[in-house]
Amino acid sequence: MRRLPLLRTLIGAGLCGALLVNCSAAQDPPEGRAPQTPSNDSTAQGDTGSTDGSQAATSGATSAGSGADGSGGASSASATAAAAGGAASVASTTGPLFVGGVGGTFVGTRDQGGPMDACQGLAIEFTPDIPTVFILVDRSTSMWDNMYWDPLREGVLEVVERLHLDVRFGFGTFTGVGNTCPLDLQHVGVIDRNNYDAIAAFYEPIGHPNAATDTPTPAALQRARELLEEDNLTFPGPKFIMLVTDGNPDYCDNGQVECRADTTVRVLQDAYAEANIRTFVVGLPDPGINQAWLTAFANAGAGQPVSAAQDTEFCNALPAATAAILPNVPADQWPQGTYGDTMGPLTPYTVDPAQRDQLVEEIAGVIAGVKSCVFDLEGELQIVEGREQEGSVVIQTISNPTGSPQPYDPSGVDGWKVNDGTQIELVGSSCDALRDPETIGIQFGFPCEIIIPK
Repeated sequence: MRRLPLLRTLIGAGLCGALLVNCSAAQDPPEGRAPQTPSNDSTAQGDTGSTDGSQAATSGATSAGSGADGSGGASSASATAAAAGGAASVASTTGPLFVGGVGGTFVGTRDQGGPMDACQGLAIEFTPDIPTVFILVDRSTSMWDNMYWDPLREGVLEVVERLHLDVRFGFGTFTGVGNTCPLDLQHVGVIDRNNYDAIAAFYEPIGHPNAATDTPTPAALQRARELLEEDNLTFPGPKFIMLVTDGNPDYCDNGQVECRADTTVRVLQDAYAEANIRTFVVGLPDPGINQAWLTAFANAGAGQPVSAAQDTEFCNALPAATAAILPNVPADQWPQGTYGDTMGPLTPYTVDPAQRDQLVEEIAGVIAGVKSCVFDLEGELQIVEGREQEGSVVIQTISNPTGSPQPYDPSGVDGWKVNDGTQIELVGSSCDALRDPETIGIQFGFPCEIIIPK
């Protein structure tokens, strides 16, 4: 029995699943119709002579993930469907029906005209949301002075290379110069999947600024929010910012850190409440960075409560350049953030660029945590009510590529369940397993007779 190929770590809708449908109950062809010879089309690669049909599944899973625009490759899906028309007509061959991931193709092994003829040739898509992550890296002078820049760059690029086929990445770096602190945010112009080459070409040449520069974090976060809001007009879906910094936020005026941090809390809270953009905070180990404020940022960026602000009574009005970027933040209102009696449960992610493996796994783990645990069949298929337990869900990992079966749990506590016949949801430890950075694939299987094409 052949195994499905290893799939890369996939996030959200990029997690390419294969829905395997056992067609072992295939009937003889209608009288007078001879079985057709399986197609040799290299796109399909379907070995319908295999008793487990795993070669057909391999083909579909491969073609399903080929699209560079998030569609999974419409042309590959169409080609696979066309090829399946020949392969599927073998009358009594046992083999799976399967649905690939986004843009995947539903492929049958029933003969034409048979009772399960409706199982053939349907183009089906899984539609969990594809998350978009904008990585925002501090470019102040201290990043070089602390010897963080080069190892951080290598670690971040390794994460992007690992995940860029399955996550829509944006990337930018920021700093500011002079007392007026005009924001200098430079970014890759494209937010998309398959964005590694563009990000690497942008990131790798950046060198020391050869001047003392600062960290205008609130202004940079606001600009990253605007870029994600613009992106959302053409590609709706969950949006995230990952802020990586080694210093306290600044206006470049050397004012009180409490004032600058308070403004940062306000910007993060507004991004979450108004634009549904969550921010993850990654702090580098500079001894001067204020951990209490980083904790406040982590909670503010996730919509969690933030405890009472430090003293902002003597804060001056926002500098003009910062106020221009933050038109919805009153320039002379203090405190600017919203505070309560307790701090939320979140803490910033702390990584040491000198520890490459730790940095990569920590950042990859953060991104893996935004995976969707819900897989939608777009209303094209329905699983027969009352027979859901006959299906299977298998999660494949680097250490166990064959996969671990997950328990069926209609109560929705721990395992997987079916929602309204057309949606498969992982819950509890199964969802946690899906979100583990070690996960490389997921496979769903159902007997053909409990699948209703719609």
